[in-house]
Amino acid sequence: MIKMAQPRPIQHQQLRRQRPRLAKRRRATSSFYASFLYACIFLVDSQTHLANAVYEDICFTPCQATTDSYNEVVPGTGCEIYHMCAEGEVKNRVACGSPLLYDPINGYCNYATAVICPEDPTCPPFPPPTLPPTPQPTNPPTPIPTSSPTSQPTQPPTNSPTPAPTTEEPTFPPTRSPITPVNPLDHYRSKRSLIEKHILVAKTASGITYPSTRYTFEGLLNGLQIMAIDKALPLYVFYLGEEDDKYPNSFAYGAVNLAAFLANAMVLAIQSDACDEHNWQEVAGRYAISNSCGQEGRSYQDEECGEVFSCPVDPDMEMTAVTAGSQIRAPPPFTCEPGTGAGNYAGYWDTSSGTEIEIPYSNSLGRTDTEGCCWWG
Repeated sequence: MIKMAQPRPIQHQQLRRQRPRLAKRRRATSSFYASFLYACIFLVDSQTHLANAVYEDICFTPCQATTDSYNEVVPGTGCEIYHMCAEGEVKNRVACGSPLLYDPINGYCNYATAVICPEDPTCPPFPPPTLPPTPQPTNPPTPIPTSSPTSQPTQPPTNSPTPAPTTEEPTFPPTRSPITPVNPLDHYRSKRSLIEKHILVAKTASGITYPSTRYTFEGLLNGLQIMAIDKALPLYVFYLGEEDDKYPNSFAYGAVNLAAFLANAMVLAIQSDACDEHNWQEVAGRYAISNSCGQEGRSYQDEECGEVFSCPVDPDMEMTAVTAGSQIRAPPPFTCEPGTGAGNYAGYWDTSSGTEIEIPYSNSLGRTDTEGCCWWG
C-alpha cells in the first residue's frame, strides 16, 4: 500500500458555504497533479537527461552574517525581495514591489536606476553520481575434442525408445527497480541540485521565484531519516521502499510516494514559503485580526471530522503563528487568546500605517474576538 499525500477533502456539510472556494480548490488540485508529475521526473526516472545535468546553484544560508538586526537581499530575486534578520534567523521576508528594488547600500526600497544589486552567491557544480561499471560476462573455455581409435561398429540391442528429457523453462531473477540503494536517501542526495532548483522554490505575489528559506534540502533529508529510515514513530512511517526481493519495485513506489508528498507541499506551503495560513481577506479594505477564526465566512473551530479525528476546542488556548505575508506592511501572523466582550475585542490591521487599530472590528462571519480560534491552516 502506497501512502499518498492527497489534497484535503471538502466535507459535505460545508459544501454550501464553501461554494466560493470550489474554483480555488479545483485550481489547487490541478496544480497538485502538475507538481506531482514534475516531481516524479526528478525523483523516479534516474535515466532522465536532467538527472545527469550539472547545475551551478545558488549557495545561500539566510541571516548568517551576524546575530545583530540587519536586512539582506534574497539571492535569485534581483533585489526585489529582502530578509529582515535578527539573532541569526529570518524574522520577515519583504517584497519592495514594482517599480522599487531593495537598496542594500542605503538599506531601503529604492528606484531600480539607483540600486546596485550584488551578484548571487554560487556553489561549485554538483556532479552526478558515479555508477560502477557493468562487468562483462565471462564464458568458460571450450574444451579441445579428443580423438579415439576407430573400431568396428557393434550392433546395439533393440530397446524400447527412451522418452526425451523434459526441458524446463529457464528462470530469471525479478527485474529490479532502477532505484535500489540500501539507503534510498543516497539516491535523493544525488538529486540535490534538481530538488533545490525545481521543487524547493518559493514565489512572490508577482511570480518571482527564489530558493525557499523555510523548506531546505537538509530539512527534507532529516525528516525522511526520522520518519522513513529510523521509523521513530512506528505508527506513522513514511514509505520510501524496502530492500526486499518480494517487492522488486518498492524503491520506485517509495519515490512516487515522496513525489506526491512534495507535490502537495509545493501547492500548499513551499511556493509561498509559509507554514501557516496568512491573513489575506480584506473586510472593507482592512484586515480583521479575528480572521484567525476563519476567512471567507468559515468558522474553523466548528468544522469537525468526528470524535476520532477532531480535538475539542480549548477556549483557554493561546498561540501565535510563525509566518505572515511578504508584502510591505503585511498583516502580522495569526494569534488566538482567551476572552470575549469588552476588553478583549480584536481590532484590524491598517496597511497604510503598518499598525493594529485596537477597536472592535469583525471578520466576515462577525467575530470580534479570537477565543478558541487556534485552528487556522
